Amino acid sequence: MFPLFAERKTFRWVSRCLTLVTFSLILQSCGGESSRSESQNSGTIERVAPEFDLLVPADATIEKLAGGFAFTEGPVWDRRNNELYFSDLSSNAIHTWSDAEGLQTFLQPVFDGDVEHAMVGSNGL
Repeated sequence: MFPLFAERKTFRWVSRCLTLVTFSLILQSCGGESSRSESQNSGTIERVAPEFDLLVPADATIEKLAGGFAFTEGPVWDRRNNELYFSDLSSNAIHTWSDAEGLQTFLQPVFDGDVEHAMVGSNGL
């Protein structure tokens, strides 16, 4: 647990807030195609606890990075490569996004096998 969260309850609350912010970013990505130059502020961040300011800068904005996805999972940030990884279940693909390269397909298909009575997605289920 992070030392700045003295109470477990506070840590859980901040974790939930970050999950909601991440989820809202993913929802913003579900839509039509857009280019990086067309990006704009896509919402507001409501701050209800001072601990949140330790994790998210006061001037942070929500920005749509890419679109055209039906159902996404993830995301996960790769600090070493400065890339965001997420899966698009409906297209059986894992994508990356970075400032330098924009949206790239990392792996497609993710799953390439026969499974009876299942709709296979990028998570193999």
